[in-house]
Amino acid sequence: MTHPRTTSAETVKRLALPLALLTVLQFLHGLAPAPEGASEEGGLTGFIGGIGFLLATGVAAGAAAAGRDWARSLARLLGLAIPIGFVLYHGAWFNSPVTNPYWGDGSATGWQWATLPPVMAVGAFLAFVLVPRLHAASSDTSAGAPVASAPERRSVAAQ
Repeated sequence: MTHPRTTSAETVKRLALPLALLTVLQFLHGLAPAPEGASEEGGLTGFIGGIGFLLATGVAAGAAAAGRDWARSLARLLGLAIPIGFVLYHGAWFNSPVTNPYWGDGSATGWQWATLPPVMAVGAFLAFVLVPRLHAASSDTSAGAPVASAPERRSVAAQ
């Protein structure tokens, strides 16, 4: 009995849920109100960058759900770029037009802080665990082993 393999499109579809979760987490972070009297430094940078990453993650989630192969590359890029962007933008120790630090002077609310660990975790999971694992599974499939179609997989499973 041969082990049925999944197609590349089926493999890519597994990225849709974590990408959708990352989209929702970014949206929630963007909704979080700033504390009273917080500096607006970096506000436009954060808004434009945040909207850009939010849209890109939504596109990647939709592409993954549709089984588009390029969603895998975009998922890995976003899985790296979003947490790094959060660290650079909110982890800085100084206010500037391109930073919005969360350190000192109560410059972030609990809601803002609460969204950071899940965003970092989902991004790291995508970049370092899920995408490489799915890439390896897809590589195994494309290495010459035949891919069973859905009816063939059902008949193999029935045996």
